[in-house]
Amino acid sequence: MRFVVLLAACALAVACSPPAQTADKQQPAAAAPAAEAPPMEQDAIAAVSRMATYLRTLQDFEIQTNTTIDEVATDNGQKLQFAGTTLYRVHRPNSFLIQTRTDRRHRDFYYNGSEFTMYSPRMKFYATAPAPATIIETVNLLEERYDIQLPLTNLFTWGTEQGPDLANITADDHVGPARINGAETDQYAFRQGAYDWQIWIERGDRPLPRKFVITTREEPGQPQYVAELSWNLRPHFAASTFTYTPAADARRIQFAANANNVTSEE
Repeated sequence: MRFVVLLAACALAVACSPPAQTADKQQPAAAAPAAEAPPMEQDAIAAVSRMATYLRTLQDFEIQTNTTIDEVATDNGQKLQFAGTTLYRVHRPNSFLIQTRTDRRHRDFYYNGSEFTMYSPRMKFYATAPAPATIIETVNLLEERYDIQLPLTNLFTWGTEQGPDLANITADDHVGPARINGAETDQYAFRQGAYDWQIWIERGDRPLPRKFVITTREEPGQPQYVAELSWNLRPHFAASTFTYTPAADARRIQFAANANNVTSEE
């Protein structure tokens, strides 16, 4: 899903060079230099890098997110908003359970180090496929082979080769302090390609991401994604947490390769 962020009371400053001056009146005027890229705020980049380093130290964690997603109607361009929740239970490097709930779709995603299962609680359908030995490998396989994009996969890839590339950020800003669900945070805003994104990072020795706002500037209506995150860093997972056990009324189907859907199993 693609989205854009409108900054509340801040604008990202753009620095421009002063006009070029001629060295000699007899010579033609030199062309004015192109506008320089906005100066990077090293504390904003450093804050995200510190967060990424900290996230890589977490082995077991649980996250509850509250999300809102904008979608633009194709017939009249009206922007619609949908709310939802997502629960993450993660054991690195090789297990997760992700449960998403919206008014329109319920999905459970299980990964236990050898198999991945997607289950639809409403339709009672599930599909299972072999999976690689790590979370990151599984996330990549699902996207490449089945066109399945798990929500907030950056939580698994920050600071790795698959994570967001901070090198192509063209503007950033340390907006200031903010309080998110009782946590004291710092708010940062970035511009990166077709996207604007904001992130709120908890202060102190636990630099956890507490909120994301992501936008796509170039899409009509500039649809937006917002997620607020509540963390549990001392969860207790049962051995069966990450393996799907079919209910008696569940029906097995198979994944359709290279398509974000499934088809009935022969």
